[in-house]
Amino acid sequence: MWAGRTALITGATSGLGWEFAQQLAARGVHLCLVARRLALLQQHASDLSSSYGVRAEVIALDLAHAGSAAELHAETRMRGLPVDMLIQAAGTALWGDFVDLDDMAEEAMLQLNMLSLAQLCRYYVRDMLESGKGHILLVSGMSAFQPTPSLSSFAASKAFVQSLGESMAYELKSQGITVTVLASGGLPGEVLRELGSSDRRTRVPPQEVVRMALLGMEKGLSVVIPGKVDRAGLLANRLVPRRLVPPMIHRLLKSSVTRH
Repeated sequence: MWAGRTALITGATSGLGWEFAQQLAARGVHLCLVARRLALLQQHASDLSSSYGVRAEVIALDLAHAGSAAELHAETRMRGLPVDMLIQAAGTALWGDFVDLDDMAEEAMLQLNMLSLAQLCRYYVRDMLESGKGHILLVSGMSAFQPTPSLSSFAASKAFVQSLGESMAYELKSQGITVTVLASGGLPGEVLRELGSSDRRTRVPPQEVVRMALLGMEKGLSVVIPGKVDRAGLLANRLVPRRLVPPMIHRLLKSSVTRH
């Protein structure tokens, strides 16, 4: 369906970003891989080009810095890269009570998770409108739908992504551009690493998450929630009185990070 097109993927060196790169390359999609680590980007690009015969360009950039979205857009325009698909998988999280978070670390997280993401959407949607077609995928999470103590700012940033993506999907649906928000479950990987926990038994494997996300994009879905447990949990949250949700979520989070 997308063979010969070009996808720009942020957060492309690990996690869901790397999985998107592999699955799209297997479909014959050319790639522009964006992340901070140049050497790893170059290695990934070489591997994908050799394995699948696609063009894979790299741009080393930290999207947690103000102005980085404009810099990235300008770089792709200078290289003449036609971005048909924008996959925004870059993101980070901070664990801890809101009042204890480091100001600079929180600012960088919010820049990456929200501001750079929104700016990239605006820049590339404008380009896509000129051609009359395009696909955008944003990554939110189950925390986007509920208050999440100990991940307060992160959850708020994902609620922003969820609302932005669904709103854009409606605004652009008649203009040939699809917007899909992937709400994947489980704790962010960096939070698990920070807390010394590798427990991911409740998470859908990343290969399956990305497969379902791409299927949702093909169908033009505005929201994809992989995993029956996550879908059931979302329904349950809507039925539980709102005042009971924060303590319930906090207990679940604490139990998940203490299992080793």
